[in-house]
Amino acid sequence: MAWPSIYVTRVALTLGLSANQVTLLSVVSSLAGAICFLAVDSWARWLGIGLTLWGYLLDLVDGEVARYRTGRDRLDPAGMFSDYVGHVLHHPTLFACWSIGVYRVTGEAVSLWLSPLLLLGALAAPLLAKQVILVDLLRRGALGSNSQVFAQVAIDKPGEQGLSDALGGEIVEKPGLRATLSQAFGYPGPLVILPLVTAIADVVRGGVGKAVLVGTQVVFATAYALNLPRTLRRNFHSLQEVGWLTKPPPKE
Repeated sequence: MAWPSIYVTRVALTLGLSANQVTLLSVVSSLAGAICFLAVDSWARWLGIGLTLWGYLLDLVDGEVARYRTGRDRLDPAGMFSDYVGHVLHHPTLFACWSIGVYRVTGEAVSLWLSPLLLLGALAAPLLAKQVILVDLLRRGALGSNSQVFAQVAIDKPGEQGLSDALGGEIVEKPGLRATLSQAFGYPGPLVILPLVTAIADVVRGGVGKAVLVGTQVVFATAYALNLPRTLRRNFHSLQEVGWLTKPPPKE
């Protein structure tokens, strides 16, 4: 789905939109789409599908606009921060609304029981906190994006390629099963998979549709439950490596 973003980027540049403005539009679209998944009506869910996918597309566009306006080699901490804040907002909201919507559509109580785990996995507070801290350290000049320390701690998270791309693609995850799972369950997987599953379930309907929805919940919940302890442990060590837990950040 990356290729359509080029055309949307051209429109954004023609309209004079900044990368941060595109990020805001992306977050608003994604949040609106998530809320639509609460509905039982089919038309509302399809609206949610469209808004969520549009929000993801704009999430690609903001980076392209930023690179066009500032250059690939220039790091924009403010833009990175706003992008991460957007992820903090719409990822958990999407899972929460989608899970409640699944319960309303299927009537399966297990959907509500799985919702907290899905929400925790989507929020991934330690992961996002580490990203924000790294950006803050870069902004303060306490850590260089080309330093060995940064390379060691920056890449250990679902969807880590996004941070690599924002830094000019210097840190690239090796292709393979881990990379695939990382993107499927971290970023951008849920932004595409959940709308797609909703569309399939709405088309097939009946028991099969319910099984598709609940089955997807089970798969995501299982993946998050298995990965969460490792995530907490590795990111705690990452914070130790950059000295955040042993000494105060440098003064501005």
